[in-house]
Amino acid sequence: MSILTALVEPKIKKMEAQFGVPMDEARYVARHSFGAFRALGKTQDSANYRHVLPKEAYHVARLVADQIEDCGTCLQLVVNVALKDGVAPELLQAVLDGELGNLPLELVDVYHFTNRILNREDDPDLRERLIARYGEEGFIELALAFSAPRIYPTLKRALGFAVSCSRFHVSAAGAKA
Repeated sequence: MSILTALVEPKIKKMEAQFGVPMDEARYVARHSFGAFRALGKTQDSANYRHVLPKEAYHVARLVADQIEDCGTCLQLVVNVALKDGVAPELLQAVLDGELGNLPLELVDVYHFTNRILNREDDPDLRERLIARYGEEGFIELALAFSAPRIYPTLKRALGFAVSCSRFHVSAAGAKA
């Protein structure tokens, strides 16, 4: 183990404890390319960028994106982060189950827009409705919320660390998968 990797290991362990999921892919990248590990960390800034977008809209977009990518541990991480951010477990469960009747209309719009864009469809009317609701800045944050995190499931899948078809847990305690 290199000195750089030894310095990173405690940070990875802390993140695993904080988010409740294994981060073996981070260890692998740090061990084999510390430069790539640092670059990957920088992508997190755009994935987490949120200043005006309501937290519920942000987390719905993240959940939909990770469901589409089908990475079990990534989705569990997004659930755990949303719970820590104070999003109601019932809202998260409704998104995971696709029970849109249990969501407020503005979150149904976020759900549909995220789903359509990530499946290479466009919906100009829905885009305009979201811009009107959240403003240009909030809409940009929404787009970042569902586009930036796509790198993690893709990277994990490419490196052989993706786990799909996991059972997800939504609870106030943020139970692990």
